[in-house]
Amino acid sequence: MLSVARILELLPSEGSLEVKKLEKALKLTKKLERNHLDIALKALSKLGILRKDTSDTIQRVLLESTIIGNVRCSSKGYCFVVREDGDDDIYIRDQHLNNAWHGDKVLVRILKEGIRRKSPEGTILCVLERINENVLASLDKTETGYLATPLDERILSKVEISSDKKISDNLINSDHIFKVKVNKYPIAQYNALGEIVQTLNLNSGTQGDLEIIKAKHNISMEEKPPRVSLKSPDEKNRVDLTSQNSLLLTSWESDQSPFLLSIYTEPYHGGAKLWIHSPTVGERINQGNKLDEWLLARSESICLGSSWINLLPTNLFNQSKFEVDKSNHAITLELDIDKDGNYTNWNFYLSKIKPKALITREHLTTLNKRKPRSRTIPQKLKSIKDSISQLETLLFACQLLKNKLIEDAYLELPSKPLESNKLIDHDFVNPGNAYKPWHDSLDESDPNSIINIITRAANNIWNIHHTTLRIPGIYLEEQPLDLNQYNEVIKSAVVLNTKLELDEDGLISLPDFVHTLSHSNDQPIIQKSLKNILPNKVFKIFGQEQSNVSQLEGSLQTNTYKESPWCSPSLSYCDILNQFILISLLTGTKGNTKSRQKDSPNFTSKINLRDSNLDVFTDQKLATIRQNISQKKISHLNSISKRNSQFKSGLISILETRAVQAKTGSVLKGLITGVQSYGFFVELNPFLAEGLVHVSSLDDDWYEYRSRQNMLIGRKNKRTYQLGDQVFVKVVSVDILKNQIDLETSTKDNIAADIDSESS
Repeated sequence: MLSVARILELLPSEGSLEVKKLEKALKLTKKLERNHLDIALKALSKLGILRKDTSDTIQRVLLESTIIGNVRCSSKGYCFVVREDGDDDIYIRDQHLNNAWHGDKVLVRILKEGIRRKSPEGTILCVLERINENVLASLDKTETGYLATPLDERILSKVEISSDKKISDNLINSDHIFKVKVNKYPIAQYNALGEIVQTLNLNSGTQGDLEIIKAKHNISMEEKPPRVSLKSPDEKNRVDLTSQNSLLLTSWESDQSPFLLSIYTEPYHGGAKLWIHSPTVGERINQGNKLDEWLLARSESICLGSSWINLLPTNLFNQSKFEVDKSNHAITLELDIDKDGNYTNWNFYLSKIKPKALITREHLTTLNKRKPRSRTIPQKLKSIKDSISQLETLLFACQLLKNKLIEDAYLELPSKPLESNKLIDHDFVNPGNAYKPWHDSLDESDPNSIINIITRAANNIWNIHHTTLRIPGIYLEEQPLDLNQYNEVIKSAVVLNTKLELDEDGLISLPDFVHTLSHSNDQPIIQKSLKNILPNKVFKIFGQEQSNVSQLEGSLQTNTYKESPWCSPSLSYCDILNQFILISLLTGTKGNTKSRQKDSPNFTSKINLRDSNLDVFTDQKLATIRQNISQKKISHLNSISKRNSQFKSGLISILETRAVQAKTGSVLKGLITGVQSYGFFVELNPFLAEGLVHVSSLDDDWYEYRSRQNMLIGRKNKRTYQLGDQVFVKVVSVDILKNQIDLETSTKDNIAADIDSESS
């Protein structure tokens, strides 16, 4: 879809551009498309954003007091623009919203500067990019047709349905919702126009719920890949490791699940030596061709629970995947670690491997139950008896690496397993999910958990390597904590008598806080609260200026552990981009800047990093690399990561809420996980779902909120509801679409009666 943001991105910051060149860059071949562009350029000229000359050239105009940001609306109609530069949000009154929707990227002019605690006010000059191409909506019949009301109450507009087909009244008035494609957005007094592209039944079971969440987050990925020939990996200068007894490990049960690393390890000077083999997807793709663009558009593989939407097309997937007893090409990281988990040496190179065994959860579970130094091999391990010793060394190496990563401020938090048997592959760690701000605890019975630690270490090493050489690469950067939210979590920990060593400002660094929680009996409550406030990491390009983070916020998140993902190319396009750079390093470095001597460094090992004062690539190669990892690509990767993270949360929530819905009217035991002035939240056992007991339902007394104690207390009876309390609650109602569960307390006198009634 043509957007103002795309037009402005293609215009030079200085000078002008011919309209014909802009049309070519936007790939506009039809006359109608060119007419639409002409209308857009005239409108932008009237707004003063562009200047169009008579010679059919255009140039950007730098407007004073303008800000770029994203619209954030509430269901009550309050709207703000969240600035890209991270400064104070801008309040937008109704008359200044200019038909922008929640989530849209906009250009804002400041009307009034913020004073004291008041936010600055502004007006939206132009919508740069529309985010909501499709909306989920309910449908109402009107005299002239149909009107769709978005289910997301933050979208403050309705959509007229342009359709000659009559829609059955049974669908409109029953448990159905509709996916509406927006063809024209609202302008002036006119509503948006759209068409129904999918009808969704609220009572179609698990598959129906999955379709609802996919529609909500615009996940389809049905576009077929382009027919493009794949490159063959270079056979020259490849190390032959096919005789090595490398292993494959996976916990995922779906036949469609993405492929992972292959690993071989040996004991080494009190530590371990590891060969970490990643499938070489980057060698099989021509950068910038149609397949590369198609992969960028998808960006990630998506787990649907018992199936997957894979990033890679079938032919690329099959050619790159490692299989037992089949040789294939790899990018190898050979890594030495000492007894403390320190990286003593490493080396990157191209290789060819032939995995000898596939290790499953059943193998690792049996191995962990086996008595130390036992000579008897259990029946379930006989098929991999030649790999048992190597597996024990691998588990030892993972513990060393984990301990070292934690020293470097790697955040490890346990996850509660899902109760639903409909989310099979979601139960296991996703090693390619590197943007999560915390990582799951190491589980030695879970192959994916082991691969996850190895992946984290490999990504960390590549980050050290390319940043030391000062070559471009994509890495993950933490986002600053919201200090007010962090203080609330610390306060909750204090209420639960967690022993914390606070500084004179009443704060504690995030790594120290996480470490303290691991030794606390009330850790699940605080860990859940902490996970909810930790912002996801974002992709950044090494070498660009970073956003300013206050000294206090920076001190809370002091972190020497950083990742540049490269070894999960079937899971994320970011890994493919970093593989492109790594392959260039392995095959086309410049060597010595003054003379191309045979013994000039190849920059592939830790030892060669001491020569990092040399230029690694030619200026032309460096320019090509920088062009291939543009800011536009990084913004797209961050957008898709955010969407997919919300999709996963939404899928888990709707299935958990469905399980609670089946218990409507029943009394369940739960744990108070949050207290506010309007009520308290209860996590229901054995589900992950939370419901709200509203203060208005506590009709036995008038309850006061005491924020310091995270508690509601009755004025007369002094009954309390405090964070961490176990309570019995009754499920009153469940709203699936809003993910809302209404509860009420069940006293000791009527618990037995409610349970007896449920049983009968």
